[in-house]
Amino acid sequence: MLYEAIRLGPNIYQTKVPFAYDYAYTQFLAEKDQSKWDNPDNLDLYEIEKLRVFLNENWRARMQMQHRGRDLRLDLQYALQRALPYLNRLQDNNIISVDLNDSNITKPIIYAFDTIARYGPRSYESTGASKIVHTIIPELFVMWDSAIRGGYGVGEDAANKNTHWKREGEGYVRYFLPRMQRLAESAITQVMEKECRCRNDAINSLKSGSRTLAKTLDEYNYSKFTVNSDRVWQEEYKV
Repeated sequence: MLYEAIRLGPNIYQTKVPFAYDYAYTQFLAEKDQSKWDNPDNLDLYEIEKLRVFLNENWRARMQMQHRGRDLRLDLQYALQRALPYLNRLQDNNIISVDLNDSNITKPIIYAFDTIARYGPRSYESTGASKIVHTIIPELFVMWDSAIRGGYGVGEDAANKNTHWKREGEGYVRYFLPRMQRLAESAITQVMEKECRCRNDAINSLKSGSRTLAKTLDEYNYSKFTVNSDRVWQEEYKV
């Protein structure tokens, strides 16, 4: 069943993801000075450096400090100062409650995601952007990587150059987040029916320890698509 696969995903995740990465994630959220993120004008390089330490534990997309003599932390600081006013309006939302049919919500997310994704020396860093927006609102944003994008059919098709937008903010908001929302709703319904739980109890039962539901979905996705765990696939399709 889907809900059991989602519960299993974090267990597989913990055995496969490097300890240093998971530790850096937990430490960054614990040490983040929220007052500086709430007021972008106060977001200094000390906070950016803490974010960089977390991102650099991801072996797929390391954030350099320098590129051609320029401090890339300044670029990220500038991008975040532009994006945060839009993201901070959404702090009360989570992956279940957010209205992804409301353009007043989706347009700011697309703008912020793309602004952050373009900060570095690469032309576009989609995976890194998803990690950054998640750390800004952990209850709302689900991280992705190329394997997860491909698993949900929102990856860039190498044979069709016109599909590159799918890995950008538009694809993230139009396709990926709605699929995460539907996935979560299906799992919640299953728990309520199979275990006779109330809705809030069902939601809490799906979460991985103290992680948010959005982070739990990330760990399930990582185990299913990035690791391609047979155990997760088998659990999901049990009747």
